[in-house]
Amino acid sequence: MVSDRLASILRESTRLTAEEISNLSEAEGWRIVYQGAEAKRKPRDDRPQICLTGFTLEERESLARFAADAGLKVVTGVTAKLAYLCIGAEPGPAKLVKAAAQGVTVLDESALRHLVATGEIQR
Repeated sequence: MVSDRLASILRESTRLTAEEISNLSEAEGWRIVYQGAEAKRKPRDDRPQICLTGFTLEERESLARFAADAGLKVVTGVTAKLAYLCIGAEPGPAKLVKAAAQGVTVLDESALRHLVATGEIQR
């Protein structure tokens, strides 16, 4: 039999009946709670990250769709997980400095398109 606290949690978070809950051991009840919590967690997104800077709104939206369709995760800032910084005509100087300090690969639009098409980085 489960504790009152656990029974309350199970009633709120599962579709178990009162009888099913009363037939559970404390350990079984907590296992169900933790499995449900694990299932609700957001899966990890390990796609390579790309940040776009120095583009007009229309260019950025178009490139963001292109990059996402190619399997890249488009982010808005330079983070430790950033793989690529794609720069347009007027890139943000702070993003360039931060990306350089972190060893991020900097690409222009044509190099990004080449990377997506061939898997190679233009030098």
